[in-house]
Amino acid sequence: DQPQPVEPYGLAKWQAETYLQDAPFPVTSFRPCIVLGPEDPASLTLYQTAKKGIGLQIGSKPQQLSFVSVQDTVSAIQLMAEDTRGGHHTYFVSHPQLIDTKDLWQAMGTVMKRKLWVVRVPKFVLWIAMKCATAAAAIFRFHNQLDHKQYQQMITPAFACSCARLQKELNWQP
Repeated sequence: DQPQPVEPYGLAKWQAETYLQDAPFPVTSFRPCIVLGPEDPASLTLYQTAKKGIGLQIGSKPQQLSFVSVQDTVSAIQLMAEDTRGGHHTYFVSHPQLIDTKDLWQAMGTVMKRKLWVVRVPKFVLWIAMKCATAAAAIFRFHNQLDHKQYQQMITPAFACSCARLQKELNWQP
């Protein structure tokens, strides 16, 4: 699909890729999906939520997601950096298996050996919570994890990609 960044960081990355398409030297762009690893605040939030016995599903349909471990991301970057072919290349870095939020919470419950209660949160309720959290963070000066960027990511139907090209062209295996 045509890239459709939902927040400024993704838009800046897309603009840089577009700009470099005409570069007179080889360029490799990599697009990691959701990277999981130690001490990552986003990953930690998922685990903390599951530990409390709760999972969230925003809207009526489970969100489709691609994940990759930080170790696999590093190995992919190493392969791309060692690639001596000319031309321009773009690779998605992900585990080949997609997961949706329903299956994610079920798997986390299995791993943690507890039943998770998956709460369906309407988008408008999440929007109100985001606005309240943003206002409170501005007043009380704390880091807000539910900002507009996080809201946009949570309401997007899918963050899914395929690593097939990276596997085929550089023989990468997550």
